[in-house]
Amino acid sequence: MNLRPFLGCLLAMASASTVGQQMSFASEAFLSDVNSVAGISKIGASLFAADPDKKTWQGYCGVSQTLASRGEFRQAIRAAAKALYLGDPKGGGSGPAYILATSDIATAYSYAGDLATASEWADRTLAATGAATGYDVPNGLPLLKANAMRIRALRLSEQGKQAEAVAEILKGQAALPYFGAGAAQFEMRLALAAIEIRAGHLEKAAEALSPVLGESDPTLRLAANRAAGDLALARKDAKAAIAYFNTAMAASAAAKIPFQVVMVQLGMAKAQRLVVRPQLDERR
Repeated sequence: MNLRPFLGCLLAMASASTVGQQMSFASEAFLSDVNSVAGISKIGASLFAADPDKKTWQGYCGVSQTLASRGEFRQAIRAAAKALYLGDPKGGGSGPAYILATSDIATAYSYAGDLATASEWADRTLAATGAATGYDVPNGLPLLKANAMRIRALRLSEQGKQAEAVAEILKGQAALPYFGAGAAQFEMRLALAAIEIRAGHLEKAAEALSPVLGESDPTLRLAANRAAGDLALARKDAKAAIAYFNTAMAASAAAKIPFQVVMVQLGMAKAQRLVVRPQLDERR
């Protein structure tokens, strides 16, 4: 899902609404500027000015995380843009607000499937954590570092750099604290499984998924069984894939995450195609 054209329009509105300035940008500049910290901050300023329910930067980061988890990626980035504007008004490129906001933007882009843009924002998060301490960021630096490494690993895998991707994931897992990182470990395992599937290492993918398939939380059960369905598809096992996707769909009623449901339905369609295609081949 490409979010840049949408954000480019927002940047144009932000520029046009700047009091006392007459600014014009070429359309090419929109897309270049919108992926910069300064560009996102301009958007955040305009959106914050128009927001009737103004929050602190911490509040906007919390909203962004909730929206991203629900699949409302554009709104998640809008909320993070407001957090960045409020928490880092001078564009210092450091501090808790910058770290959290860039992490939220990276996460939203990664969930939307734009790993190239997500990785750029993840790089900014990692660069800013170097001089920070664990007490600077409410969510904890290790969790944010690991999330950035997860995104970078998925991008490396997309680029065909599978060994580097696995190494990045393992480094991210090692950075996680022993306690309080259950959800982060879960996401790292799903990412590792996806990387191993892309690399054709299906047994290693199964090893990564095995510990998470017994999750009782509906949201986690949905994601784990969707990933297991993808692995079954890679194995050309239509029966197993359909079973996993059915389990994921059953969990979706409680999880209430529409974009995940769409992905499960897509997987189910692929599984059904595996069933139908041999029958069509026999008729030819």
